[in-house]
Amino acid sequence: MYSEGVFQFYFMNMPQPVILIQQERHQLYYKECNKAAQQFFDKMEDKIINKEENLLFYTLCEKAVAMKEPIQYQYIQLFQPVRHAYEVTFTPLFNQATTPSHVLVMAQEIHYKKTQEESTRLLDAFLENTVDAILIADCDEKILTVNGAFEKLFQWRKEEVIGKSPQEMNIVSKKEEKENLKLIAELKNGKTLPPYETVRYTKSGESVCVSVSCSPIYDYQNQLVAYSVIYRDITAIKRLELELIKSKQGSKFIIQTTTTRFV
Repeated sequence: MYSEGVFQFYFMNMPQPVILIQQERHQLYYKECNKAAQQFFDKMEDKIINKEENLLFYTLCEKAVAMKEPIQYQYIQLFQPVRHAYEVTFTPLFNQATTPSHVLVMAQEIHYKKTQEESTRLLDAFLENTVDAILIADCDEKILTVNGAFEKLFQWRKEEVIGKSPQEMNIVSKKEEKENLKLIAELKNGKTLPPYETVRYTKSGESVCVSVSCSPIYDYQNQLVAYSVIYRDITAIKRLELELIKSKQGSKFIIQTTTTRFV
């Protein structure tokens, strides 16, 4: 059962962030937080939680209330140089009618490597099983990782490019560099760009026709932490289109020549 005195006594000076959520008339409110959480949730007392802006947090609180038992959620920062891992527990608190009236939310940083390694392997497995070339860079435009398809297409090994900026690799021609930097700036402002076709260059300077898709990457707090660039090799398709154009031009020439003969 909730008691303001109990919260102050047990949780106010804990090193872990602790937040108390109140449920009233099917709405959730920030009720209290301890000192460790104040830096993240300043001036939030009695503030209504916006479901659209905090969908995951809101959903987990609702789930704990509906199940009437604690639930846990793990969050790992995959796109940060230091990959912190957190375990957040949502515990429903009951009133005298045995109905949940509050949710106690406690975050605990977990340091064991197993969780981080499993999440990293999951990300790596996704990248390596994707046939398209993928590059992921942070907000400082330093490459965090590339997949095997990228290494094969552009002839750059992963260990050669991590920490570099894409511009250092001369994938983009000097002519297109200014426009490409403009696109990256739009990405860093959170804009998802529509796919477009262009030419990029391998380590040896060979041109490759590609379809490029770029997307911003957000963390669970909806903060931009990185962006991805996916390259699809369309060289064979462009070659076929050129052959079809030549074939149509040749057929048109033959028809025109034959028609002239019989006029």
